[in-house]
Amino acid sequence: MIKRLIFDVDGTLINNVNFALPIENTLKQIGIYSEKNVDRFLRAINTYESKFNSYNSNDYLSYFSKYLNVKLNNKFINIFFKESQLNRLNNMGIGEFFLECYGEELIKPNKDIYLKACGKNKPSECVMIGDNFDLDIKVPKKLGIHTILVDLKHNSIDNMGIVVISSVEEINANLIKKIENN
Repeated sequence: MIKRLIFDVDGTLINNVNFALPIENTLKQIGIYSEKNVDRFLRAINTYESKFNSYNSNDYLSYFSKYLNVKLNNKFINIFFKESQLNRLNNMGIGEFFLECYGEELIKPNKDIYLKACGKNKPSECVMIGDNFDLDIKVPKKLGIHTILVDLKHNSIDNMGIVVISSVEEINANLIKKIENN
């Protein structure tokens, strides 16, 4: 029985993400806010994924420390990921439907973040829903978590038992039942 749905936020639930407000709030909380630093951070977000194949806290902190010309630590990760995820879900009016947000301590594709997101449930009782095969699907699939790839670009992939949909709006009880029965 499926007991938990785990969503990637950026690109899956939220498209065309505006990070300006959560960046501003995070930089204020760690005492390095300026409009110039917000602009630097926004430029860095746009280039991070082209330089790195995955998110990990060391690369992330090093990369953004360089752009901001300041030494960032895990406090930044904790504030930024929690701030940005929860606020954006609340701003969409769907925050109340989420029990927890993860990503502040561990960053995908670290296998432990998926296992943590399963909570007290077995991996086979969970479904990971994301838009990036490498970051959202590959590792959870290996861990025994059911997966749904939201393929907004309509790429053709060898689905390897992965359910592929073209928008998050396609997720419904029938789709979850289908996953349960496979």
